[in-house]
Amino acid sequence: MHDALAPAEPEHDVATLPPGAGLALIGAALMVVGAIGPWIGGRFLGGTAGIDLGGDGWLVVGAALFALVALLLPATSATFRGAWMIVSSAGGAFVCWTHYNEARADGLEVVWGLELAGIGCALLAIAGLRLLLNRS
Repeated sequence: MHDALAPAEPEHDVATLPPGAGLALIGAALMVVGAIGPWIGGRFLGGTAGIDLGGDGWLVVGAALFALVALLLPATSATFRGAWMIVSSAGGAFVCWTHYNEARADGLEVVWGLELAGIGCALLAIAGLRLLLNRS
């Protein structure tokens, strides 16, 4: 009688995301939103979006997506996932840093999209570092 009331065991393993996955997802989302948002110019709608600046915003979107692919692959090790996320975020951060320096050198105003993409790159790198350090 007691066996009928006991919870059933799951028949298959449930795939779980590694530690730091939430931070990686937030970082990637910030990178994508930042790439679509304005990088140079007006505060909200009057600026030039990252995806309109010679396609460099698409490089940031691509870096975010590449990092998520490594995160979601079930058969990869934590070392591979962490290193791949750090490399991907470094690529996106390089694009952001280059545009930030160009805008400052030209006397243009850097606005929220570029800053948000840069913050997303930093969060993604921290998540990758966490995966590298917590290999279990």
